[in-house]
Amino acid sequence: LFRSRIGDHAMIQGGALVVQDVPPFIIATNGETHYAGINKIGLSRRGFTDEQINSIHNTCRILFQSDLNYQSGCDKAEAEVEESAERNKLIEFIRSSKRGVIKQYVSRR
Repeated sequence: LFRSRIGDHAMIQGGALVVQDVPPFIIATNGETHYAGINKIGLSRRGFTDEQINSIHNTCRILFQSDLNYQSGCDKAEAEVEESAERNKLIEFIRSSKRGVIKQYVSRR
Protein backbone atom coordinates (compact mmCIF):
# COMPACT_ATOMS: atom_id res chain seq x y z
CA LEU A 1 0.00 0.00 0.00
CA PHE A 2 1.44 3.33 -1.06
CA ARG A 3 0.47 6.59 0.56
CA SER A 4 0.65 10.02 -0.97
CA ARG A 5 3.76 11.97 -0.08
CA ILE A 6 3.81 15.69 0.57
CA GLY A 7 7.15 17.37 -0.07
CA ASP A 8 8.91 19.82 2.21
CA HIS A 9 7.60 23.39 2.19
CA ALA A 10 4.58 22.47 0.04
CA MET A 11 1.26 24.18 0.70
CA ILE A 12 -2.06 22.54 -0.07
CA GLN A 13 -5.16 24.72 -0.34
CA GLY A 14 -8.17 23.81 1.76
CA GLY A 15 -10.50 21.22 0.29
CA ALA A 16 -7.84 19.61 -1.88
CA LEU A 17 -8.28 15.92 -2.54
CA VAL A 18 -4.71 14.60 -2.39
CA VAL A 19 -4.48 11.16 -3.99
CA GLN A 20 -1.08 11.62 -5.65
CA ASP A 21 2.27 12.96 -4.46
CA VAL A 22 2.67 16.72 -3.93
CA PRO A 23 6.26 17.81 -4.72
CA PRO A 24 8.24 20.07 -2.40
CA PHE A 25 8.12 23.88 -2.60
CA ILE A 26 4.80 24.17 -4.48
CA ILE A 27 1.22 25.25 -3.92
CA ALA A 28 -1.44 22.69 -4.82
CA THR A 29 -4.96 23.89 -5.62
CA ASN A 30 -8.17 22.60 -4.10
CA GLY A 31 -10.62 20.21 -5.70
CA GLU A 32 -8.88 17.93 -8.18
CA THR A 33 -5.35 18.75 -7.10
CA HIS A 34 -3.21 20.70 -9.60
CA TYR A 35 0.02 22.69 -9.47
CA ALA A 36 -0.78 26.37 -8.83
CA GLY A 37 2.71 27.87 -8.40
CA ILE A 38 5.59 27.85 -5.98
CA ASN A 39 5.20 28.65 -2.30
CA LYS A 40 7.33 31.80 -2.68
CA ILE A 41 6.13 33.57 0.46
CA GLY A 42 6.58 30.49 2.61
CA LEU A 43 10.02 29.86 1.16
CA SER A 44 11.23 33.40 1.80
CA ARG A 45 9.83 33.27 5.35
CA ARG A 46 11.86 30.10 5.88
CA GLY A 47 15.08 31.80 4.78
CA PHE A 48 15.39 30.64 1.17
CA THR A 49 17.51 33.07 -0.86
CA ASP A 50 16.33 34.74 -4.06
CA GLU A 51 18.76 32.48 -5.94
CA GLN A 52 17.23 29.33 -4.41
CA ILE A 53 13.68 30.54 -5.12
CA ASN A 54 14.62 31.34 -8.73
CA SER A 55 16.06 27.84 -9.15
CA ILE A 56 12.82 26.34 -7.83
CA HIS A 57 10.75 28.62 -10.08
CA ASN A 58 12.77 27.77 -13.20
CA THR A 59 12.60 24.04 -12.46
CA CYS A 60 8.85 24.16 -11.78
CA ARG A 61 8.20 26.12 -14.97
CA ILE A 62 9.66 23.21 -16.95
CA LEU A 63 8.08 20.46 -14.84
CA PHE A 64 4.57 21.87 -14.48
CA GLN A 65 3.99 24.39 -17.28
CA SER A 66 5.74 23.03 -20.38
CA ASP A 67 3.23 20.35 -21.46
CA LEU A 68 5.97 17.70 -21.17
CA ASN A 69 5.35 14.47 -19.30
CA TYR A 70 7.19 14.32 -16.00
CA GLN A 71 10.04 12.08 -17.24
CA SER A 72 10.79 14.41 -20.16
CA GLY A 73 10.37 17.43 -17.89
CA CYS A 74 12.92 16.04 -15.43
CA ASP A 75 15.38 15.43 -18.26
CA LYS A 76 14.86 18.95 -19.63
CA ALA A 77 15.19 20.55 -16.18
CA GLU A 78 18.47 18.73 -15.61
CA ALA A 79 19.76 19.99 -18.95
CA GLU A 80 18.54 23.60 -18.70
CA VAL A 81 18.46 24.61 -15.03
CA GLU A 82 21.73 25.10 -13.21
CA GLU A 83 22.31 22.35 -10.68
CA SER A 84 21.18 23.15 -7.15
CA ALA A 85 19.99 21.21 -4.14
CA GLU A 86 16.46 22.48 -4.75
CA ARG A 87 16.39 21.46 -8.43
CA ASN A 88 17.75 18.04 -7.53
CA LYS A 89 15.22 17.60 -4.71
CA LEU A 90 12.28 18.32 -7.04
CA ILE A 91 13.55 15.96 -9.74
CA GLU A 92 14.35 13.16 -7.30
CA PHE A 93 10.93 13.51 -5.65
CA ILE A 94 9.15 13.18 -8.99
CA ARG A 95 11.30 10.31 -10.24
CA SER A 96 10.82 8.36 -7.01
CA SER A 97 7.03 8.75 -6.96
CA LYS A 98 5.12 5.49 -6.75
CA ARG A 99 1.58 7.01 -6.86
CA GLY A 100 2.25 9.62 -9.52
CA VAL A 101 2.50 13.36 -9.11
CA ILE A 102 -0.35 15.88 -8.98
CA LYS A 103 -1.55 17.30 -12.26
CA GLN A 104 0.29 20.05 -14.08
CA TYR A 105 -0.84 23.68 -14.18
CA VAL A 106 -4.29 24.29 -15.64
CA SER A 107 -5.28 27.75 -16.80
CA ARG A 108 -8.58 28.90 -15.26
CA ARG A 109 -9.42 31.03 -18.30
